[in-house]
Amino acid sequence: MINKIRLRERPREDRSQPSNIPNDLTMEILSRLPVNSIVRFGCVSKRWSSLTRLPNFNNLFMSSRKPRLLLVTFSTGLKQYGILFPQHQNPDGSYPPFYSFQIKNINHPTYARSESVQGLILLPGFKIWNPTVRQFSSLPPPNEHNPNQNCKCYLGYDPLEGKHKVLCIVHSEEVWVLTLGAQESWRIPTKGIPKHYPEAYGPCINGVLYYKAHLFDYDWQEIIMSFDVKSESFSPIKYPKALSRLEFDMLPYEGRVALVNYKNNLSKVDLYILKDADGQEWTHQSFNNMICESTLRSPVVFKGVTDDGELVFAPYLLSESHCILYFDPSRNSTREALFEGVKGEIRRCCGIATRNIYIMDVFPNHIQSVVMRVFRKKVSLRWINKRRRERSSRHDKSQTKHIPLDLTMEILSRLPVKSIVRFGCVSKLWSTLTRHQSFINLFASRSSSGQPRLLVTFSTCYKKYGISFPQHQNPDGSYPPFYSFQIKNTSYMRYVRSKSVEGLILLPGFKIWNPTLRQFSALPHPSEHPSQDCECYLGYDPLEGKHKVLCIVDKEYSEELQVLTLGAQESWRVITKGIPMHFPTGGLGRCFNGILYYEARLLGDGKNIIMSFDVKSESFSPIKYPEGPSHLMLDIIQGRLAMVAFCSFSNIVDLYILKDEDGHEWTHQRFLNIFGKSKLWLEPVYFKGITDDGELVFAPNTFPEPYYIIYFDPKKNSTREALFQGVKGEIRRRLGPYIYYYNRVDFPNHIESLSSFLFVDLTLGDQESWRVITKDILGHCQTEAMGNASGEFCIARVLCDDHCIIVRFDVKSENFNAPIKFPDNLTNFVSHTIIVL
Repeated sequence: MINKIRLRERPREDRSQPSNIPNDLTMEILSRLPVNSIVRFGCVSKRWSSLTRLPNFNNLFMSSRKPRLLLVTFSTGLKQYGILFPQHQNPDGSYPPFYSFQIKNINHPTYARSESVQGLILLPGFKIWNPTVRQFSSLPPPNEHNPNQNCKCYLGYDPLEGKHKVLCIVHSEEVWVLTLGAQESWRIPTKGIPKHYPEAYGPCINGVLYYKAHLFDYDWQEIIMSFDVKSESFSPIKYPKALSRLEFDMLPYEGRVALVNYKNNLSKVDLYILKDADGQEWTHQSFNNMICESTLRSPVVFKGVTDDGELVFAPYLLSESHCILYFDPSRNSTREALFEGVKGEIRRCCGIATRNIYIMDVFPNHIQSVVMRVFRKKVSLRWINKRRRERSSRHDKSQTKHIPLDLTMEILSRLPVKSIVRFGCVSKLWSTLTRHQSFINLFASRSSSGQPRLLVTFSTCYKKYGISFPQHQNPDGSYPPFYSFQIKNTSYMRYVRSKSVEGLILLPGFKIWNPTLRQFSALPHPSEHPSQDCECYLGYDPLEGKHKVLCIVDKEYSEELQVLTLGAQESWRVITKGIPMHFPTGGLGRCFNGILYYEARLLGDGKNIIMSFDVKSESFSPIKYPEGPSHLMLDIIQGRLAMVAFCSFSNIVDLYILKDEDGHEWTHQRFLNIFGKSKLWLEPVYFKGITDDGELVFAPNTFPEPYYIIYFDPKKNSTREALFQGVKGEIRRRLGPYIYYYNRVDFPNHIESLSSFLFVDLTLGDQESWRVITKDILGHCQTEAMGNASGEFCIARVLCDDHCIIVRFDVKSENFNAPIKFPDNLTNFVSHTIIVL
């Protein structure tokens, strides 16, 4: 009997033996696993869950992860996604594969407030994001009574104690610090703090946090403020003199803080390295023609620096073959990292096909971290159980009644514009969703992924119409059908002030027209005198998704130009940055990749130039005019500025393309007899613009039957013809048998947009029509008038004897009171003014 009991007990001892593995060995084994496995194995037991949450385990895990990643975030509508690209090459020169993921626990796409600091990222609203474990942690605001107050926050890391700290500056006066992971609240540093105004965030280098700031002194001095994360002390650092009025980016370089200034095409890069923080000495290095041998043609921006000291440059957009440039200043060499299939991965991840996907944030040197709790707060267990029961009950009740908002927006964004406008009347919720900026951006991404169209507008004696023609062919070689519509607000459509800029068109009288919604929006006048003549241009910033209107009043040589941001609750503002003395010479201007181009003339030499205006930074830069014919048409071809000269009689096209914007170098190409093989050379055709594929558009100014559009490709030196039957019949159906039209305007590359900008002005009260006063009215004719708060006094003549009188009209009762005689000694009453006392 004893032997049987012993035999039964032995298997229990054997089964419990593996659980006695030492904790340090268990942590060593778990730290070598992927992140997904660590999160899963944390559910095996309470012991493993506690081990994976220890700070020592996170340090052990991070020490075993040598390769660093480049994290890129982008958004489609209300959803936000991330892509992790490898920074280092394999031994054979190739790159490891990239992968994407969805950022779920976030209400709306947002920009970060810090770089990746030891695997953690600071977001607006006092949130900490760990991309490795896909977790968000909320921090308490410094002032619980006023959590929405204006403040600047920065994330730092102390490598000696292994702790993250958040620095918060409220209204440039109160300074707070919070240590992540500790059971403590916000505290105020006790050491001397220079009074300063913080600006953009900066890097954290070896336990010291750097950011741009202004000192509160007599000259508002620009500095770099350094914050020691361990001792919590501040120290200002002066800028280099060469960067006093230039824009620059801050970065860590070889363990020191550095500043980089570069041009858009990377023709020149200036690097300033802080040699001595106490003596505030800077060393300067300059590099030229960094991408002269690069195959990348799209504009790039600075994104950061790797742990090996390589500067990272990447384009604004994610493309199918996404290219990232790494420049090594120590070797003065550049390497390209090309990743194929990025857009295919985005389609798989997002489930949609988008044309332009703008990058929100880029985080170089991102390392994986398994920190899962950054703030601990003592909460009653009874309160936790109560909240859980309430959430579960609400979830059970609402699960079958309400469709999630993101799914509703996803469904509505796939509908035509007419259906979206109609479904906005279903409920207040759907009306709010269809007017939300996130839904407008989601619809714009689908609209831009579709095929842009050629919009043609024309006028009759009393009415105006528009016809939308497709620009691209179907797979079988045919063309989709065209459609026409009436433009009801005809008083605005006599002339236009811009081409179609992301679906919007600028009209005279400061009006914005959205052809998709058939809607006109009035803008406030920039001047106190609305009759003043001015030149206006419409631009678009793809990074922030904002339209801006640039206005130059009176066409005078002036440095005070005004800018208005559409959709923002603000008025016209004067640009204070350096502006070359110039005035526009006419033309509509073109906007591409956030740069607005228009023709102008400089003060002094009187030469024609092309002025470029950066819509985001609101800075100007002149470009020399190409040497050639005097009458050139401004346009954009394949992402570059172009000037086109076309003679309809000689059938010759001269194409000037800007090769180097800084060097003002133009390339010239001449094409002879481009319509030689065309059978449609019946009427003179005119240049209408350039498509997004780089094809020149030619069309007649009339509507022959069949109507034809000719597209010429300069790369292939080939021509394709688009025929549309029934255009003349459609015009007769709308206008009748007598067809006479004028003021024809063409808008190539027009895309659909749901943007609607309403500017509220003061009105006169109720919406009613004119009515006739039937009470006793003294027969008189008005010559001048003025009013006051209680009524209105008019200078008038009596019709019978032509005497001068002052008529009193009561606004409330609408009665004419007894008139007042004019003084006998004032015969010339027109030169006198009535003053109410």
